Amino acid sequence: METEKTYFYKWLRPDSDDRVMERLNALSWFDKNGIYCSVPIPGKAVPTLQEMKDNIEWWEREFAGQKVWWLTVVDPNAKGSKESRDFMKDILPRYVHGLALINHSALGRMAANIFFGLHSPTYPVKMFSDSTSAKEWLIAQKSLHHVESR
Repeated sequence: METEKTYFYKWLRPDSDDRVMERLNALSWFDKNGIYCSVPIPGKAVPTLQEMKDNIEWWEREFAGQKVWWLTVVDPNAKGSKESRDFMKDILPRYVHGLALINHSALGRMAANIFFGLHSPTYPVKMFSDSTSAKEWLIAQKSLHHVESR
């Protein structure tokens, strides 16, 4: 992988045996805990609404629409349109059990807090400054979900 694609690996890095996929503006993989991890690719354009819809179709084909426990690094420079944010607000509950965000930008944290404050998600969401705490939280959420779904 090219060096410029790995800038965000300083906060979240795949293991050597993880299958890394490049989709739209991110690199993603499932870790050994079954957590879906993603990091943005610096300099890649924010996906258009149509690209996001096409990516959902790809997800349906590739993963049969499975829901995930998602850990992602927030790119403070990515600015999506209102239309795209509205689409994500509506689509994420179909595919996400829980979401952990690694966010090192004060502006990014504020924007995420506003977004999730205005659109209360039906799944747990929490912001972190490191991947270890984020993964521990997601693993605990998975355990709670497993117990509750029995």
